[in-house]
Amino acid sequence: YSNKDSQGEATSILTQGGSDSHRGLTWGKRGETPVIKDSGGRFGLSVISGVTPRGDMRFRFIEGRMNSNRFIQFLKQLRGDTGKSIIVVVDNARYHHSKETQNFIRAQESSEKGKIIMAFLPPYSPELNPDEQVWNHAKARLSKLPIASKDAMKNALIRILRSLQKNKSLIKSFFRMKDTQYIGEILVQVCVRIFLQRSIIMRLLITGVYKTIRPLQYCGKSTFACHSS
Repeated sequence: YSNKDSQGEATSILTQGGSDSHRGLTWGKRGETPVIKDSGGRFGLSVISGVTPRGDMRFRFIEGRMNSNRFIQFLKQLRGDTGKSIIVVVDNARYHHSKETQNFIRAQESSEKGKIIMAFLPPYSPELNPDEQVWNHAKARLSKLPIASKDAMKNALIRILRSLQKNKSLIKSFFRMKDTQYIGEILVQVCVRIFLQRSIIMRLLITGVYKTIRPLQYCGKSTFACHSS
């Protein structure tokens, strides 16, 4: 979902984490505790995802542990897809604050490809991240499936995420929750600043179509809330 036709900077909200396999649910006779055979094996996947107020969603599987280099590569991908500067709001994972990441961010200030601006969520505040809802939905659905191997888990998760990806109205609703509505306010402020810098507001005023909420219709198109699980 390239957003090269949108105006101004793209806004990304990015957090990240990990997910272990979930054995799911089972049934048993009333009054009897069911006994389930289990290999005792444990496996997990690392996935990073992103959603926008327009209902767009993207995700990517990460091989190995998430680190500064892999995070930087994902930032490059986000900017490459939007074709312009991006604002990335992240949690306080170590690799978000790492020297490698911060040096990369500073180096982008004069990049012809566009800046990458980072802002941080308060500690221990997953409710402020709309993309947490992606993983609430995904894990709830995954927990109801029989998962016997890492490959089975990955295939099931791909199907679930692609299903969510197609449900734009659901993705949009993640930005209308009580704790996530602040994103719309931020977008308005960012877009107004960008439009003032580029004298776009003046043209909108002349045509009589400018309203306070108008910038959201432009910037929301390339706004990302991301998370990995």
